[in-house]
Amino acid sequence: MKILRLPPYPLSISYDVPAASTAYDLIIEDEDRDIVILEERITSTTGKKINYTFETDGWHLYDKVYALRIQEVDLASITNRSLTSNVATLTTSAAHPFVVGDSVIVTGVSETFNGTQTITAKTSTTISYAKTATNVASAAVSPVGTVSKVSGDIVVEDMLEITRPYVDPSSLGTTATEISEITQRELTARLIIDTITGGFYYKTETIEHTGLNTDYAPIKHRARKILKVYQNNELWYDSSLEEPAIFGVTYKLSDNKTAIIQEIIGAYNRADQAPLMMPTAQSDWLGPIGWGNTFSKSADYTFVVEAGYKVVPTDIKEATLMLMDDIACGKLDYFKRYASAYNTDQFRIQFDKTLFAGTGNLIVDKILERYAGNIIVPGVL
Repeated sequence: MKILRLPPYPLSISYDVPAASTAYDLIIEDEDRDIVILEERITSTTGKKINYTFETDGWHLYDKVYALRIQEVDLASITNRSLTSNVATLTTSAAHPFVVGDSVIVTGVSETFNGTQTITAKTSTTISYAKTATNVASAAVSPVGTVSKVSGDIVVEDMLEITRPYVDPSSLGTTATEISEITQRELTARLIIDTITGGFYYKTETIEHTGLNTDYAPIKHRARKILKVYQNNELWYDSSLEEPAIFGVTYKLSDNKTAIIQEIIGAYNRADQAPLMMPTAQSDWLGPIGWGNTFSKSADYTFVVEAGYKVVPTDIKEATLMLMDDIACGKLDYFKRYASAYNTDQFRIQFDKTLFAGTGNLIVDKILERYAGNIIVPGVL
């Protein structure tokens, strides 16, 4: 599913599922499925849909792709509880699907019984599990609690792509059909521009750096904000905390956004190379010598930054609109725009060498020249 990252916020999603008024688990992970970002239990509508609105601010800040799945859930209502000799027993309102060894989640009973439990015994309407606590006499649960388990049956599996378009399709059309057609043209124009420029998105980027005893870490990304810094896989800086500098070291971007530096109060001169370390003799004085704030040569660093374009440049918006007009009118006729010579004898035609290097629109090509292949940080070969 593609979601256009446009106001009004918050963003929302909707998926069809097999059953109405049924509990499902919505699970969203990062693109590589390494980190679970969201896990919510949702009851489907009478129209067999799972609807979810992202409440946190972070979902509409970045252009990103996520792995999404919706799974069926085994669920039963709990009507009675008891605990004897460190064994808890729950009674369900009807026959349940659980078996011995299942890991289940108990909610809505009491603090003693709630939580993730492993079933050690069962009947058709009871489950038992180990629980070290004072005995609890048999008593009704009101309102009823629940016991549940993700069954593993996936009913929806999708890649959720949240992307900011270069122009807002809804501002260019009036009917749903018009907006749908314009959305497709905007996507096509945006993909053409992205192949030449790399895109104008706002993302989180992870940068790996090995310390060289210099007081700055050069970066190639168009970084805007430092979110986190890890040194040797240990979190040293987290901008989301009230006190971001966990070990007293604050990091910031250099004024020209080409490097990350450790913040120093007062005037300083950025080192161009690691300080020269000379061999010492027995007579050398080995008192305190400070080399300033450096990225240690013995350390590996991981920087998580916000990078890219917070807003789409105005000329890129104009280029997108021109390409969308060309697409709508069927004017992406490259050969007519780049034919440099034509001969009637045997129909010899010569094309300009830029035939396959542009968009088919000479004005758009000139606009994109400003952004194509930009070197963000010059280096030394």
